[in-house]
Amino acid sequence: MPCVLALGRLNESTLRRDESCTEATLKVHVGYKALVLLALFQRYPKLSGAMYMDADAVIDAAWLRPQVYFELEPRADLIGTSNFNAPVLMNGGVLLLRNSPWTARFLSQWWQRRCAGKDQLALWHSIFAAWAEDIPWLRWPKGMWSKYKYALDAARRLALPYVASSHNAMRRALLLDNTEWKCNGTCNWLFERTGCLSQPLFLPHVLLLPVVPFRLPKGASHTISDGEVLSRLRARSSSLVPPLQHYSGHLYARFTGLAAEQLVCHVNERPSSCLHQQQGTQGLQHINLTKRDKRHLREMCDLCRTFARSIVDGRCSNRTHNKFYRCVCSNVLLPKFENVASGEGSFRHRWRCPDICLHLGSKL
Repeated sequence: MPCVLALGRLNESTLRRDESCTEATLKVHVGYKALVLLALFQRYPKLSGAMYMDADAVIDAAWLRPQVYFELEPRADLIGTSNFNAPVLMNGGVLLLRNSPWTARFLSQWWQRRCAGKDQLALWHSIFAAWAEDIPWLRWPKGMWSKYKYALDAARRLALPYVASSHNAMRRALLLDNTEWKCNGTCNWLFERTGCLSQPLFLPHVLLLPVVPFRLPKGASHTISDGEVLSRLRARSSSLVPPLQHYSGHLYARFTGLAAEQLVCHVNERPSSCLHQQQGTQGLQHINLTKRDKRHLREMCDLCRTFARSIVDGRCSNRTHNKFYRCVCSNVLLPKFENVASGEGSFRHRWRCPDICLHLGSKL
């Protein structure tokens, strides 16, 4: 995978920024990623796309390829994930971008909207502004993007809940409902209540990926052109596609039977998680539990039960004021939910924790 080093000097016209930001923009390097990516695509117009990753991130599952995620939805020009902890619209530490006219406009706006010392606020602002160019009724409160210290409030109290409640209408407005990644049913119910995705979600030009492994739709394996990667996916016991980054379950992978793999391991998750990866179990009967294992397993099962009840009871979102999400995705995504018919066309959501909580619960 070729890497790029950008060197140069910026003139005064390039350094101009949008006046909507009322804070001083510090001279930090994180904001330059948008400008470098824009220059890269202009210098190499035949380049199909690029992956950006922060300096504190490393490739984890080297057998994976960024193309796997690009091929999930050919109409997605920007691909990213949320956080494994407090959910946000998109984390800027690892991004996939397709070389397209939309991406060029988006990167230009991201650079011009830089605000304060980090790039997350400008990233979210530019995504919303790009959507608003195509969807006239898309609106946001005045001043929402004006100061970085309000960035988490903007993403958690306003932007993310807005997307969770409006993503279907946004796709329908642009006739984009013929996608595999609608986040319907239980996925939508969970997303609206917690801000955490259990499956990919396609929005205009943007694909949001979950921070947990996800399954390809039936018959969709033909979308992956890399035969080696497809064989590896089919050979996995779970047949799940690993997350792009911020895998929320890597601490408990040994107990859930899932491989603790992701394309990129972002050290800001937990530094030790990138030093070694525990592989999924071959069967619950082969686990020899140490005292430390039992403590971690008890913690996982207790968290799973607690947050399953919190989600069902609506305690992961504050509905009294501007709705915001108060639960972290690493806990929210531990239980598995499914729709269960409860009569007269209504449904209730049944949850279950990883099988090991049931099978080994008496041994804890």
